[in-house]
Amino acid sequence: MTSQLVIPLESCTDCELAGGKAMGLARLLAAGFPVPPALCVTTEGYRSFLRDLKIDAQALWQEAVQAGGEERRVRLATIRERILHAAFPVQILNAITQRLEALCRPPDQLWAVRSSATNEDAADASFAGLYRTTLAVTQDQIGASVQAC
Repeated sequence: MTSQLVIPLESCTDCELAGGKAMGLARLLAAGFPVPPALCVTTEGYRSFLRDLKIDAQALWQEAVQAGGEERRVRLATIRERILHAAFPVQILNAITQRLEALCRPPDQLWAVRSSATNEDAADASFAGLYRTTLAVTQDQIGASVQAC
């Protein structure tokens, strides 16, 4: 299943798997526009990481929405801390490394790591700038940067 955890940008044609931003970039790439080399950790990669942590994201999100105010902030911060302090999945890191090597970039290549969402940049809504971007990421920092997103 590694192939669905991390996919090259040109394969980001399913918004539910890769999100609107990646899908839009894949369309530009297919149309011949210059797009920097990229890959995408898929929603399946994200969900497998949460499953490994025994996090039921849907249930926790519903609890946070119902909580409101300071309690919501605390609940969301607690989940974020669990994610940040967990070991990054080796399977996903290996898939990222393989995809980066397939891009044939120099070893000192710096990358941008962007978070996204499947409902981002839809026809009826734009969340530009809402999510996280980390610039000048070395290959050794990729896993930690993805996890922070």
